[in-house]
Amino acid sequence: MARVNSWDGKFLSRAGKEILLKTVIQSLPTYAMSVFLIPLGICEDIEKLMASFWWKTSASKGRGIIWMSWDRMAKPKLEGGRIFKAKYFPTSDYLSADLGNNPSFVWRSIWAAQSVVRYGAVRIIGNGETTSILSSPWLPDNEHRLVTSTHPALLNNTVSSLFSPEARIWDYEQYLRLLFTLSSPVLLLWHVGIPLVSLMIRFILYLLVVGLRKYLWLLMMRKLHGRYLCSIWAIWKARNLVVWKSKTSSRSEVIASAQITLDHWRNAQDNTTLSSLFFENEGDGAERWTKPEANKIKINVDAALFPQDNSYGFGIVARDSSGSLIEAQTRYFGGVYDAEVVEAMGVKEALSWIKSKNWSDVEIETDSMLTVQGIRSNYTLNSIFGLIIHDCQLLFSSLNNVRICFIRRSANRVAHVVARHSRFLSGRSIFEHNAWDELSSLMYSEC
Repeated sequence: MARVNSWDGKFLSRAGKEILLKTVIQSLPTYAMSVFLIPLGICEDIEKLMASFWWKTSASKGRGIIWMSWDRMAKPKLEGGRIFKAKYFPTSDYLSADLGNNPSFVWRSIWAAQSVVRYGAVRIIGNGETTSILSSPWLPDNEHRLVTSTHPALLNNTVSSLFSPEARIWDYEQYLRLLFTLSSPVLLLWHVGIPLVSLMIRFILYLLVVGLRKYLWLLMMRKLHGRYLCSIWAIWKARNLVVWKSKTSSRSEVIASAQITLDHWRNAQDNTTLSSLFFENEGDGAERWTKPEANKIKINVDAALFPQDNSYGFGIVARDSSGSLIEAQTRYFGGVYDAEVVEAMGVKEALSWIKSKNWSDVEIETDSMLTVQGIRSNYTLNSIFGLIIHDCQLLFSSLNNVRICFIRRSANRVAHVVARHSRFLSGRSIFEHNAWDELSSLMYSEC
């Protein structure tokens, strides 16, 4: 105590006082403490001496003004101790701290490296309560760690508002609510009642309004997030059905539509399938119906949708080399599917019919390019459309000399007429003697 009282801190800086305390006062009891268990009272007296020397300006002028408790100042750095945090960023962190007024040389030097530290630093989210969405570098991206959005709803929010702490998963619904809590010109477009995932649809419209269409297209071109983009497109189509046709869609229907769209996009990227159309296969792209070769059968297939009854039907027409009608079949079912799915079902029905008739040397014609592409493709498609295509491929492998061609709608008029009549002639077999006048005249005009 006598040694400490003899010191005069008037000519020492804060750093000098700190070094003196650590090298002398804290080292004096080290030997004794390695042998004896010093009482807590002595430890507290030593701390009081250190605190008194730290705050006083000279030995003859009392204790000085104690601005901060020793316990608070002696906290470890990881717990926010030391003078710098208390003085320069008491309510924030080092990465967001300002230089402040009248900064010390040490703090000015530390603060000068802030931009360098910020460039490589990544904040651990933890519970997210102290991590700002916009100002903290928390994104797991080496090039873009900061959120670049300027949406006003994100300005004063933390990352904890974006996920569920209990389940430790991202709360997408909360994120969308956060984006659209503020009044916005975008929301003025949504005063019509839309029961189907309206929150998600608002988010899609927001993306379009703020100019992210080009960015989304680049993601699609790079084959990134294709599933999510197709989901957005399916939701948008479902929204249009609600607004313009007052028809709601279930979640499973929207998901199925998204999967079909994704399959079609992947199928369109198959260069071997695209090149096989119109170039390698004779008969592809025909605009007028022609008779098959001798001793061969040509079957035309078409599908029809009846949305007013939530149903669909097929028309299957088989003709010989003279153009005469061998037989026509109609199929009619209840249900709602996309047009491409129903077209693929029609081809499957035609293949099953060929197998039941034990026919060979058959040429199938359809005006559904997607169906022909899918059957010729090597891609595995996981949607309803893909499953039907897979069944068609299996049926083809079990049949003898059966091929499929794509034709224009103008070359498929007879099958189209039969498909439109399937609603009234479900499950009928049609021959030349019981064909109605319109069908007979159309077949005669094509021969």
